[in-house]
Amino acid sequence: MLLAGVWLLATMSVGRQVGRLAAMARKLGLGDLGARIAPPYPGGELGGLMTLLNGTAESLEHQRAAIDDLNHRLSQSQKMEAMGQLTGGVAHDFNNLLTVILGNAEYLADRLAANKELHRIADSIATAAERGADLTRSLLAFARKQPLMPRDIDIGQKILGMEQLLRRTLGEHVECEFLLDQNLWFASVDPGQLASAVLNLVLNARDAMPQGGKLTVAVRNAQHDESEVDVNGEPRPGDYVVVGVTDTGSGMTAEVAGRAFEPFFTTKEVGKGTGLGLSMVYGFVQQSGGSMQIRSEPGHGTVIKLLFPRVDAAQADEVPPADPIPSPPAARPYSWSRTTIWCEHMSKTN
Repeated sequence: MLLAGVWLLATMSVGRQVGRLAAMARKLGLGDLGARIAPPYPGGELGGLMTLLNGTAESLEHQRAAIDDLNHRLSQSQKMEAMGQLTGGVAHDFNNLLTVILGNAEYLADRLAANKELHRIADSIATAAERGADLTRSLLAFARKQPLMPRDIDIGQKILGMEQLLRRTLGEHVECEFLLDQNLWFASVDPGQLASAVLNLVLNARDAMPQGGKLTVAVRNAQHDESEVDVNGEPRPGDYVVVGVTDTGSGMTAEVAGRAFEPFFTTKEVGKGTGLGLSMVYGFVQQSGGSMQIRSEPGHGTVIKLLFPRVDAAQADEVPPADPIPSPPAARPYSWSRTTIWCEHMSKTN
């Protein structure tokens, strides 16, 4: 009887442990990779099997998380690429239409100079067409189809040449600091487009600090490994010249930051921004062979970084004296009959 009792207890104990294993296997079969067999574990082979099963479930859970992360990165990259292709095609067609409208409007304005009312109407048509052309230029920048004139330059010197302009743009209520590494590497960029991009970021930072704050513009050398990813979640290892614009403003939620570079996406009030400023910067950096990073948190400000690949200093051109005024936008396929103040246009872009 004693032996029978011991055998019965042992059988029941083994049965309970096997039941725990079976329950764990069923959960894994249903896709619950977070399931675990809780301790204590019995000794012997059953305990080892439980430990092994828990380790397998944990490994599968990590793999699933990695796959989900890769799928998210791929989806984000495909979305931006598809948006760029669509945007570029629409912008080209729209630009062709605007060329016809603007040319005819200017012709009518010249012919109707004696009739003030009709001349004013023709002039209004031409002005509207010019504003539309500004939008198409921004869209083409996002689609990475704008004409660029890159040169191997010292980006730090270019930023220093803009210092006075940027300080005037920010106003007295925003403290501004410039931080530059020594012996900065050269990068191949279009100086005029670079100036426009930095000005755009600074204006956005100013708008995020209506009550004042601090803005930092930093330029440094950086060596990135596989752990450094861009706004699309793609790793960008290599040597870069990094331009970072940091503000202490209102910041953005993760959802808003994820859409910040989409054309026409803006959190500003109607009439205070087109939502094309950051998308234009994004397109310029991508077309220059670089990438962007963004980090933001509500109430704790925003950091946006432009990463430009390093070029061999021995092959770099001589750096001309920095021009403190950003270069005007690229010439359009039609002639201009009006003067547009570039800084005022940029302040309304995003």
